[in-house]
Amino acid sequence: MLGEAIPILMKKLDKLQNHSAQMPNISENILRIRQLIAEARKAASKVSVPVKFNGTSGVQVRTPSNLADLAAYTSLKFYITLPEASRARRQDQPDKQFVFYLGNKDSSKEFLGMKLEGQRLHWLFNVGGDTTEVEMPEEVQTDGNFNNVVLERILQYGQMAMTSETRVTKAVVEAEGDSGLLNLQTEETVFYVGGYPDTFTPPLQLQLPNFKGCIELETLNEEVLSLYNFENIFQLNTTEEKPCGRTKPVLTQQWVNDAAYFDGTGYAEVTLKEDTGKMQRFEQEVKLMSHNGILLMLLSQEKFLSLAVRQGRLRVFYDVTGSLQELEPKDPDSPYLKISDADPKSLEIIILYDTTTRVVVRNNRQTLLNHIFTTPLPRFEASYYLAGVPEDKMPENLKTLFPRQGSLKGCFRNIKAMNSHIDLKRMTSSGVSYGCANDLLVAREAHFSGQSYLDLSPDSIPGLRNNFYAGFGFRSDQKNGLMFYHQAQDGVCQVFLDKGHVVVRVGNNEVKTQKTYNDDNDHYVTLYSNNNRLRVYVDDVLEKNGDTGRGGGSSRAALSPGGVYLGGTPDNSLNNLTGCLSNLFIKK
Repeated sequence: MLGEAIPILMKKLDKLQNHSAQMPNISENILRIRQLIAEARKAASKVSVPVKFNGTSGVQVRTPSNLADLAAYTSLKFYITLPEASRARRQDQPDKQFVFYLGNKDSSKEFLGMKLEGQRLHWLFNVGGDTTEVEMPEEVQTDGNFNNVVLERILQYGQMAMTSETRVTKAVVEAEGDSGLLNLQTEETVFYVGGYPDTFTPPLQLQLPNFKGCIELETLNEEVLSLYNFENIFQLNTTEEKPCGRTKPVLTQQWVNDAAYFDGTGYAEVTLKEDTGKMQRFEQEVKLMSHNGILLMLLSQEKFLSLAVRQGRLRVFYDVTGSLQELEPKDPDSPYLKISDADPKSLEIIILYDTTTRVVVRNNRQTLLNHIFTTPLPRFEASYYLAGVPEDKMPENLKTLFPRQGSLKGCFRNIKAMNSHIDLKRMTSSGVSYGCANDLLVAREAHFSGQSYLDLSPDSIPGLRNNFYAGFGFRSDQKNGLMFYHQAQDGVCQVFLDKGHVVVRVGNNEVKTQKTYNDDNDHYVTLYSNNNRLRVYVDDVLEKNGDTGRGGGSSRAALSPGGVYLGGTPDNSLNNLTGCLSNLFIKK
């Protein structure tokens, strides 16, 4: 089986590479084979086809690349349907089946899981305390149609939603205790769907017969997911149990069904027709999340012209004489140069060949650049790249600006070259899937430069003495910086780094961590405040320093009541943060 062959192949490649240090050609070939395997796995992760489970089979899905991203917030989306026989069996004692488990190999630790009782799904999760469970009141369909299931959890709070043709049903759940992180380590994490191997012991609630029905994975924390990107399979024979067919609804919403989603790891190579005439015109509509990368790259041997984004702004770089140049926009302050906000933009780059060469760049029909070249541009006739470039094709003088591939995260639709529509499904691509739902473009992390901040105005936040509960992720290598500031009606709450220590100050109370956390790794801080005390957790560990009872309030001038500032505030009484904040949570 392929699931067994690839790990064996990788081990043999490791062994061969250890013996080929003096043979560069062999080492290069081994690296190329590894790259091809990685590309195959990446392609497998985009396969949107359900798997049919027969009650004895199961799949171990490849562990997600960024498990730390699942710690505070987890969103899993999938499709599910049951065989018709399930309807006849549901009258008496309902059958119970295992659906999935994502968590630690030691199942007494943190996990997410699901089981089926009759036709009703039960979602379970453990984030450091007791396991909590919630039942979906709506039954899974047995008529061949699929239900779409969405699981969302932030800290101890979870919501399960299930969509059928006519309605959406929701169920909410709250885990007990102060712990709220799903702590998963790469080497100690498994993801089983449909069934599990004999070597694994699931939690007692999930020690059930294997699943019978069809499942198709969709996304995990905005990362496209597929059961065909497996690490192992158990008694699954796709020849005998052919994949189920899922009828996809006819969607009329733009982007949802007619866009390509680039996940920030790849690119698309678009082949051009040979005869381009005196004008080359490249058009695309984009919704962009990335602040740095290559939007479009035109290459002709060592010469190039590139439409790019740097720090969220549209830029045009080129090299036709052996040195890197940049085109200056007509209006450097134009708001149309800002494109990394996930809003739709219609971008055009037009090259006019005549006695001189002219390049025009437009966004939403607004001309941003209009440049006449003194040195003629070559004709770009073979192909061009979208949303990134293969590493071996990246121009040398762009590598300092765009490491590796310059890949972008975002969505592209209505792509045209010389007025001809481009079907990306027919083009060579990597890191691309199809369909662009809005939740793929959610920003849960923000980077702060030391001069920036975010100003939020959330509604209905409780007072600092009324069971105030908040948390956020942070990452910084700086010793000092303000991360969170909230001007409540009954006082001020602020969280900042002081010589690497996390300091939480709420009214007259203060907690300072014993350890330092300016190690440029991901951490998560939560705080609970009421009339009696202030409790602070970093990475789910209660800070034993306790409340220092510091007297006095904030040294800052009073800001708007109810406001929340992230990464700093408008005044300069405390350094603003240089680093990242993510997954902000404030209980209402």
